[in-house]
Amino acid sequence: MGTTTGWMGYGYDSTIVGTTGNIAGYPGDKGGSTMWYDNDPVISATTYRVTYNIDTYGGQSGSGVYQSSGSTLTVFATHTNGGSSNSGTRIDSSKNSTLGSWISSGY
Repeated sequence: MGTTTGWMGYGYDSTIVGTTGNIAGYPGDKGGSTMWYDNDPVISATTYRVTYNIDTYGGQSGSGVYQSSGSTLTVFATHTNGGSSNSGTRIDSSKNSTLGSWISSGY
């Protein structure tokens, strides 16, 4: 699948605040049948959550929140909440290690 659609990595970035987050998804207010993109800086981050004003709508929960550096895309959170500011569950250093061990073990 990745050969056809492309790949995204994942990772933990301790200095994520102020960097640009991106989301691609199928928002319900746009009909849910076409992919839309938006980006905006990360406003704040805790160990478990990142907050941003990236434009999202119902149907985009579960989308990866990612950084783009050239052709490298790295997911650092999963979009979970909308409202006056949007937020997602952060890939912290512990989750980053767990994901790595699952991938290397073929889990």
